[in-house]
Amino acid sequence: MAETEFEGILANFEENRESVVKLMRFDDSVIKFVELELEKLEERLKKKKFDNAYLLPGRALSVIRGIRDHQSLKLYYETIFNQCIVLLVSYFGSAVHDVFRIYIDAVISSTDSHKLKREEIKINISELDKMTKGNEFSIGEILINQRNISFQDMGSIHRLMREIVGNTPKDDNTVNNIIFGQAARHIIVHKGSMIDNKFMNQIASVKPRTLLPEVNLGDRITFKPDDVTILSDAMSTYLSRIIDITSKKMSADNRK
Repeated sequence: MAETEFEGILANFEENRESVVKLMRFDDSVIKFVELELEKLEERLKKKKFDNAYLLPGRALSVIRGIRDHQSLKLYYETIFNQCIVLLVSYFGSAVHDVFRIYIDAVISSTDSHKLKREEIKINISELDKMTKGNEFSIGEILINQRNISFQDMGSIHRLMREIVGNTPKDDNTVNNIIFGQAARHIIVHKGSMIDNKFMNQIASVKPRTLLPEVNLGDRITFKPDDVTILSDAMSTYLSRIIDITSKKMSADNRK
């Protein structure tokens, strides 16, 4: 059952990352449509012997093709790409949260000797009543909420992995890219994308990484479509890793 739910988490995250790609590329269809119509217009005009460059749509075509780099629109595109980072961090955090919830519920129901059985939880009657009536009762959810875990912080995620699973994915380029993305998400949301001392301290040791390897204090952090792809790929890889680790741990516990 848990394995099927894990597959659902991965599938849902892939759908969410695809929605981010669509947002990032929202203008492609519009640009291609306008470009095609202008090309047709230019072809018709030339057939009618209109060869005055001033009257032909060549310049308009050039502007359309370079619209993402146009100075007056560049800031808007940068904002969109930065918000894609914010969305990815949110989707990733939600997916990791679900992995832990499912894992905790599975081991609690199937393993008598797991240390989680000795955990004490607190929940008020109102919350308990709501959960049982809604048929959504989850010990994993209660435990996660009680620990007040931030799933937008890799440090918190790895602590929880060590405490309840006993193992974490290795620190590498994939993990570092996610840590950087999570730190960037904070300054995008709370600091107007301006790189401050706190951010620089957070990412000082986050190396090696491929996501914006060089950033400077006081600059405005700006992501491009390739950067969004790098982060989403890293998140997908990491989700697969923690699902593999938790699945193997569940199997080992069940054999005891």
